Amino acid sequence: MASNLRHQSSCPLLSAEHDAFVSAEIAEQLDGQQLDLPIVFDWGEFDSFQQYGISIRDLNDVYAAFADEVSRQGYTPMLYGSKNVLETIWSEKSKQLAPVWLAHYTNQTSYTGEYAIWQASAYGRIPGIEGDVDMDIQYLTHPTD
Repeated sequence: MASNLRHQSSCPLLSAEHDAFVSAEIAEQLDGQQLDLPIVFDWGEFDSFQQYGISIRDLNDVYAAFADEVSRQGYTPMLYGSKNVLETIWSEKSKQLAPVWLAHYTNQTSYTGEYAIWQASAYGRIPGIEGDVDMDIQYLTHPTD
């Protein structure tokens, strides 16, 4: 399994073509390694739409290109988002492209869509690890299937 592979683009021009390129670049870095978990799309710049000159539709198109290229390379894509973001930004079509990783910090989520992983907290504690850790519940035995 690849350890914490992450790509952050310095390119402010976001497009479906750019994201497909990034997805292919990640797959190339993985070099055929088998993964236990999907390759996750986590867009955290929701306050920057105007800065990047993109719309919500554009962002959904970028994710679709990401999911398509990750799948084409033989990996499983996944969409990460908070309950609010999943309900207001991501289209139903986008959420059906691949498994969803829900972030909703509560004891019982009210999110009604399907999800494979639920991040219930960012403030967990594990002996031997200093500081807070995310607490996630995985509902599928093999989320890459």
